[in-house]
Amino acid sequence: MDHGIRYEEQVMNHLKQQGAIIISMKSTGSQESRFKAFLEQLNLSVLKITSHEGDEITPVFISQCLLKVDSLEINGLEQGGVKIRGIGVPDLLVISGKEVNGEKTAVIEVGDIKSSTSPRYHHKWQVAFYARLLKKIIDSHGILVRVAKTGFIITRSSGKNIQNKACFYERHEFELKAYKAAFPTVFKTFCTVLSRPAAVADHRLQSSCVSCDCFLSCYHIALESEDIQFLPGLTSGELLKLRQTGYATISQTHAAFVKTAPVKTALRKTKSVKTAFEDNDDLLDEQNNFSLEQRKQIFGNCYAFLENQIFLVKENTRPFFLLYLTRKLCWRKIIALKN
Repeated sequence: MDHGIRYEEQVMNHLKQQGAIIISMKSTGSQESRFKAFLEQLNLSVLKITSHEGDEITPVFISQCLLKVDSLEINGLEQGGVKIRGIGVPDLLVISGKEVNGEKTAVIEVGDIKSSTSPRYHHKWQVAFYARLLKKIIDSHGILVRVAKTGFIITRSSGKNIQNKACFYERHEFELKAYKAAFPTVFKTFCTVLSRPAAVADHRLQSSCVSCDCFLSCYHIALESEDIQFLPGLTSGELLKLRQTGYATISQTHAAFVKTAPVKTALRKTKSVKTAFEDNDDLLDEQNNFSLEQRKQIFGNCYAFLENQIFLVKENTRPFFLLYLTRKLCWRKIIALKN
């Protein structure tokens, strides 16, 4: 986190050195006071842009403003009494002026600063969400400005920019249209999930959960009640199928799958896990949703965890590797003798 903040400060300082007008909003105080301060600054900046006389209009940068809306409702999509508030703090809003039919119009482009060398997919979703919040704020407060059709992400330089290799950052612009079109479905999914009882909520710990304050609590609960979600290589679809069949733990899943793959027999006859399943294809009803390949993979991983053993999936010995290794060792020995 500190690493990213330092990089943001470097970019801001560089923009100031280039003559950019940057207005930094306060990061302290209540949400209401910060949001009110942003609205006042936005109105002043828009007025400055639209009332400017002359051909060249210098853009205004607003940094770290707080955006918030009381409801993310789109066309009555909120369900089950669920009301989702929206809040976000974009790194940059760039307010510029354009002439449309002889009249000056203010346009806001939303951007974020990331310390990676290229923009990630979730970075673009983040910027698109900020743009969505900004659009609702502008519409509800009657501010005479429009949100640009594009967003941008500033990243570290990848070294591929031939025209400006001296610059330590790159600006990536992208279209917001596809993200805007997907928001109704995304918000509808949010409402559907949040309207369900917590006990039946679909969830799975991800690597990003580590940074959350509630991670340790969720982690221990998952270990005690549903450790199957930690099984390596388990896809979201496979986890959903296991939940639907009532398999929550590794031992429980192994006990159910072992009925169609007799482990002791397979090991005694040095069979692979593939052969074990193919010879015992009399499936349990609850396993009908799993393909042969899925059952092999899940069963093998469960067995490895519980028995500290792995199945031989395929005999694929490569003798040339041993020969190559022998030659290397002999060659080293000859060199040592000569020296």
